Amino acid sequence: MDSFANRLRQAIDRSPDLAPSPEFMTALRRDLEAQAPRRQSRMRTVHWLGIAASLVLAVVAGVAYRVYVRSGADLARAAVGDHRNCALKFNLAEKPVTLEEAAQKYNPAFRVVEHLPADDVPTSVGVAHVLERHSCLYNGRRFAHVVLKYQGAVVSLMMTSAEGAAAAPGSVDGMNVTAFRAGTQVVFLAGDVSMTDLVALVDSISGPLARALATV
Repeated sequence: MDSFANRLRQAIDRSPDLAPSPEFMTALRRDLEAQAPRRQSRMRTVHWLGIAASLVLAVVAGVAYRVYVRSGADLARAAVGDHRNCALKFNLAEKPVTLEEAAQKYNPAFRVVEHLPADDVPTSVGVAHVLERHSCLYNGRRFAHVVLKYQGAVVSLMMTSAEGAAAAPGSVDGMNVTAFRAGTQVVFLAGDVSMTDLVALVDSISGPLARALATV
C-alpha cells in the first residue's frame, strides 16, 4: 500500500497536467496570507481569555478562602461565648436541654457526647472530670456541651455541625480555644488554662470521639 501511494505521488509530481497551476498557487498563497492575521488574532483572543479565566478563578478561590476562614473564626467566637455564658455565668436566653432531646430534634450526632468523653479523662498533665452534659443554644448556634473540671479551672467541650472551618488554636476574646474536626462535626475546647493543657486534653479525647462520630 505504501509503495502504491509513493508511486501515485511521484506520478502526480511528474505530470504537468496534474500539477497545480501557477494561478492556483498564487491564489492559495494570497488566501493564506489574508487568513494569517485572523488566526493570530484568534490565538491572542484565546490567550487573553485564558488569562481572564485564571484571574476570575483566583478571585473566586480567594473569596471562598476568606469566607471559609471567617466561618471558622465565627464558630470559635460562638463557642467561647457559649462557654462563658453557659458554663461560667449561667446567662443563656434559652434553658439547656438534654443531649437525647437535642439529638432527636436537632443533631443525631449529639448522642455520642452522652458517653464520650468518659467521666474521667486521663491526660499527660492530669485528669479532667466531667461535671455536666447537655445541649445549649448561643447566638443561634446549637451545641452539645460537656463541662469539665480540669487543671483547677472550668473547661468546656462544645460540639456543633461543621459548615465551616475549625479555627486554629489561639486566644479568642481573651480565652484560649482549640478545635478539631470529627466526621461532620467540629469540636471546640475552651477554658482559662494554658494552650498546652488544652492540647493535652484534645490528644486524649479526639481519637475516641472521631471514631464514634465517623459512624453517625
